[in-house]
Amino acid sequence: MFSVMNATKFVYNEDGFWWYLTGKVLKCDEYWCLLEVEDAFSCKKDIIIPRSQIIESDVKGSPEELCKEFRSGHDKEMNDVFSNGLCYVFAQWLQARLYQSKIRYLDWQFHYVVCYQNKLYDISGDVTELFASDKFSEHRYCGDWNGK
Repeated sequence: MFSVMNATKFVYNEDGFWWYLTGKVLKCDEYWCLLEVEDAFSCKKDIIIPRSQIIESDVKGSPEELCKEFRSGHDKEMNDVFSNGLCYVFAQWLQARLYQSKIRYLDWQFHYVVCYQNKLYDISGDVTELFASDKFSEHRYCGDWNGK
């Protein structure tokens, strides 16, 4: 079931290239969905896609609920792993589930967080107060896992 105004994940073919995106459902019928997406330059646009291209519908939950779900009862272990070296991986996962969120890099903490509705989140949940005085910058890609 697709709920209007909820986020959804989908694949989209534009100019022969397939994109894996998250968007907000504006309208849906039996065959097609109208979605609002935001590109890399924060420009919003509406696209129409076949319902068959939707991968995960109704991505819901507060950021705190999503963080808790990700830790799934292994709080200490998950906090250790995703706070010490894999924070970017978690930030990507969380950003994909929070429409219009942005990955931010905390320069002096060497740590990636997700900024959503003027709050900061990492694997432990809301870290806004913890990092309130820190300087952060736009997300930047620092290499891949293959060492290239």
